[in-house]
Amino acid sequence: MSRQRKNDQLVAVETDNSEPEIYALKQADGGYQLSRRDFLSALGAGAVLVTLSGNLKGEKIRLSGKNTEFKAHSEAVKAVAFSPNGKLVASGSGDKTIRLWDIESGKTVHVFRDHTAAINCLAFSPDGRLLASGAEDKILFLWDLERGKLTTIYFKHEAAVRGVAFGPYGQIVASAVGDHQVYLWDIRSEKRVALLEGHTRDVNCVAFSPDGTVIATGSADQTMRIWDAKTGIERYTFRLDGKVNSVAISPDGRWVVAGTSDYTARIWNIESGQYYQSFHGYGQAVNSVAFSLDGKTLAIAGNDDTIRLWNVASSILKTTFEGHSGDVSSIAFSPDNRWLVSGSLDKTVRLWSLLDKDQVFALFDPKITEKTAARRVRQMGAATMTLPCGTPLPPDATCICDCIATSRTYPGSETVCTCNTITVPSGTALASNMVCVCNTITVGSYSRPRTYYNSSRTYYYTRSYWYPN
Repeated sequence: MSRQRKNDQLVAVETDNSEPEIYALKQADGGYQLSRRDFLSALGAGAVLVTLSGNLKGEKIRLSGKNTEFKAHSEAVKAVAFSPNGKLVASGSGDKTIRLWDIESGKTVHVFRDHTAAINCLAFSPDGRLLASGAEDKILFLWDLERGKLTTIYFKHEAAVRGVAFGPYGQIVASAVGDHQVYLWDIRSEKRVALLEGHTRDVNCVAFSPDGTVIATGSADQTMRIWDAKTGIERYTFRLDGKVNSVAISPDGRWVVAGTSDYTARIWNIESGQYYQSFHGYGQAVNSVAFSLDGKTLAIAGNDDTIRLWNVASSILKTTFEGHSGDVSSIAFSPDNRWLVSGSLDKTVRLWSLLDKDQVFALFDPKITEKTAARRVRQMGAATMTLPCGTPLPPDATCICDCIATSRTYPGSETVCTCNTITVPSGTALASNMVCVCNTITVGSYSRPRTYYNSSRTYYYTRSYWYPN
């Protein structure tokens, strides 16, 4: 429907009492806006709907299987991050936007649009007041989350910003850049305070140790380097067999892990530089690695569309999360270890429960999400389906048609649907007349012959509406 008439609006045009009974679509700016009754679906006539009301600025829906039609962005999601209080998720995309989500309600808190190219990386400040974003436009932006806008502070680079991290006290922010270097910026003075040089190709990622004394960086030159944060002197260089796409340091500061394009994630001891262990067998590049809050679990995501959780001490695979239909580009644990968030090239953002692996939610934008036939998902315990007439009904489902709710018949060029909410036994094949007596409403108009006057108002009974096939 939205693809056919993007600037139509539903308005009430006829009533016999105080409550409108017929609604019309009227051209207006800003896209579709449903009536306060919300009984006209945007999915098209002739469908059976079991629906839950949602927020037009963002929703959270429970998933089963892939169900990747619930899009968070219009292009690939390249970065995700959890806020320090665990209440917000940030996602950055190739569509040049950053979306801030409330994970409890699924609502979009804010959309940041100042970047002019794809977003590559995101990081929250330790106090949660700032969000840093780096992009292909060579700029590192800092966003004021309390005011929902760009701060006066931003840092320009000579190449794309591919990684970003805050120091533990929030005063220093590091940017990993495509010019082979890592920049350290002082937020208060708005000046560069250090430059880490040594990599020979694009630096893809950067991470601070919890105490702020050590910085880990990974590069397309197939090395991970450990730096003294105070002096900028390189402590160790770890040489790998592929490009380093992601680095992470454990919460206790003991271990550093590198995820590489050679299908492997490897762990070293930061203090001694001694190799600890590897996680193999992906068959595809590793794009993102993350330690859980207690440091006992390592999450690894990559181009095989999965996220795998490993026991760090025993190297035993604990869980595999499957459902994305594209490369998983970025992952992050919630601070309370209840959730893992993931972003993918399939344009989706998922929340995976670490307490109940069957609980998987998508954070999505209804305006972007492609509405397709014959889909089934779960949202907060209820099922949502879109099924064509004639499809067998699953157990315990209730059918609600999506036509205009009226039982009247009017002259003119239009046909009017009769709509009912019905409950039928599971497995019943729905005939079209069980839900709607028509599948098409055409443009038409009709004026009643009478006009009613009272002391204060004049009522003209007219109607005109449009509805697609």
